[in-house]
Amino acid sequence: MHLGQQEEGTRSQIAPLAEMFHVPRTHMMKVIHQLGKAGWITTFQGRGGGFCLGVAADQIRLGDVIRKFEPTTQPINCYQPICPLAGNCLLFPALNRATQAFLTECDTVTLADLIEPKKEHAAHLVEHRLV
Repeated sequence: MHLGQQEEGTRSQIAPLAEMFHVPRTHMMKVIHQLGKAGWITTFQGRGGGFCLGVAADQIRLGDVIRKFEPTTQPINCYQPICPLAGNCLLFPALNRATQAFLTECDTVTLADLIEPKKEHAAHLVEHRLV
């Protein structure tokens, strides 16, 4: 969201961003690396390097970002260790449907919506109690 609010072409640096969000610099480096691998940001090496948004904010969907950064979207793991109710329990399918509904809704939200909501989409967010 921070990069989306910057003027086009403005480069950000890891250390100030890590400090602003109160996270370790090494963690921020890993996040920036993954955002770059996904093509969402452009990185520049060397003196005066940094990073900036690599695609238009309306091309980055919240659902895609969640899927990229979450190792699994399964709400629970019934098989490690194996649950004695596995195969006879309806909790996993119910939670799985809820997770899929969540991700489907997140797919309707872009970075642009989060940094500068358009009136029509803002109404949608309010209607679905997302704000």
